Amino acid sequence: MDIEDYERELEQVKSHIAVSEAASKARAILLVLEGRGVTVPDEIRERITSCTDTERLDRWIRRAGIIDIAEDLVSVPREKRDGLFSRRHNGRLRWHSDFARQHLSNGKVHGLVRGHRRGKARGLAKGVLIIMDARGLDVSHALRERLLNCTNHEQLERWVERVRFIDAAEELFKVDLQKAVTPRLVRPRPRNWREDHAEGHWCEGLWTGLSSGLWRGELGGMQTVLFRLLWARDLRPPDPDTQRIHGCRDQAELERWIRRAVFIDDAEQLVT
Repeated sequence: MDIEDYERELEQVKSHIAVSEAASKARAILLVLEGRGVTVPDEIRERITSCTDTERLDRWIRRAGIIDIAEDLVSVPREKRDGLFSRRHNGRLRWHSDFARQHLSNGKVHGLVRGHRRGKARGLAKGVLIIMDARGLDVSHALRERLLNCTNHEQLERWVERVRFIDAAEELFKVDLQKAVTPRLVRPRPRNWREDHAEGHWCEGLWTGLSSGLWRGELGGMQTVLFRLLWARDLRPPDPDTQRIHGCRDQAELERWIRRAVFIDDAEQLVT
């Protein structure tokens, strides 16, 4: 056998292996779709079984676990090509599947609500600590932790009102209430692969919402402390200053204003 005959037979063997590999991957795609309950029209089935491009079949295998209709397997728009998500400039993944986006959205709503409540509690606690520090009151580590760990909004708002009159940090806790704990959001354990994916998307949305809600809540809590302090001292900032406070997204700026509100006698001196 000469070299040319050997190379010809080798190419034939490689071609048979590639065809066999492609057929195996095509069967795998159809099995995944069938297991997920996705109806596969005859034209889509024919296109899958006749495809010999192993790289394309690999993409279809990955896509088969996410799509909701068989047509999305072979006719995904350009921006959704190479998977049902694309990378944003900040590196985060943006899901395109309606199934994924629905559960991401549900989780994010729960996360925003829960995060905002926790964040506002922390913002109120930070405001109380800022006022005590501005008044020169010594706060022990234990009292600081107790204040920051409190999630009872009603209790924290009472402390906001009381902090102006105390002479020692310990006096803030004379009337103690049981700390309210934010209820946990419990999701049922997944029973099949679809619920497993839903659980993952819901949790991803939950943590996104928590992060955003905590940040917004802390700002809202510190703004509440600032306005309560000003109103208690019968100080009414001008409308432009009020709008600036409401629109402030800088915790350091809010902290400076809270410290200043402890001592000023004219509301117009607050944001100058």
